[in-house]
Amino acid sequence: MNILELFSAAMVGSYSETAVNNYVSGLQAWHVLHGLPWDIDKPRFKVMLRAANRLAPTSRGKRPPLTVDIITILRSGLDLDAPLDAAVWAALLTVFWCTARRGEFILKTLASFDPDLHVQRSHYRTEPELPTCDPLPALHNHFNINNPEDDCPLFSYKHKGSIRPLTGHAMQKRLKAVAAITGVDLPPGHSARIGSLLWHLLNGMPFMEAMAKGRWQSVSSFHLYLRQHAQVLSPHLQARPHLYSELNRRILDASQSSAAPSVR
Repeated sequence: MNILELFSAAMVGSYSETAVNNYVSGLQAWHVLHGLPWDIDKPRFKVMLRAANRLAPTSRGKRPPLTVDIITILRSGLDLDAPLDAAVWAALLTVFWCTARRGEFILKTLASFDPDLHVQRSHYRTEPELPTCDPLPALHNHFNINNPEDDCPLFSYKHKGSIRPLTGHAMQKRLKAVAAITGVDLPPGHSARIGSLLWHLLNGMPFMEAMAKGRWQSVSSFHLYLRQHAQVLSPHLQARPHLYSELNRRILDASQSSAAPSVR
């Protein structure tokens, strides 16, 4: 077994069959590009791929979206005069409407603040807009209750006589407590980004604009966040009857071919 096969074998059990195959394909392309021999035993590699398929870690199910309805219910369990709740509510709405990752606004730990990376109070500007769950009143309330200094992380809040940055752990812990009180099934962290994308698409934002808004760098990563495909695609297909007819034709062809009896 040569070093290429050892490299492939080392990934078995940690990565899916597709991931292993993609890594090896990239290596092969590099060898071809640089005119180097590609010395790998194909039958043995196929066996390793089958092993990768059997031993691959269980894939995590798709996370559900955090919706405006859920956020509205969570609001009823928060005390916006309390420093932590004021910061959590403002952070949740800001992350949601910005279609952002939590880590873009919320610190991972109390000591992880980096002024070159994280949003600070001094970065805040206002442009009035937005409907239900408007982040602007939430931000104004947060500033009124907590009033962080200009060089503090944006969602810092008062805690035991000092100002503490809001961390992802503190935010999720508080939201879970509120969800338990209000009877909401709270989705995990990234669900706010998923729900924000879904809301914007269902409210008419074009796909490429939504992709740019959420700062997805590839179509494949963007697709991972899509939910409720039928509802999202429906207005686009209705506006383009020729695409709607073609999609129906392909679905019908696929269903007929799968239902056809096999010929031995």
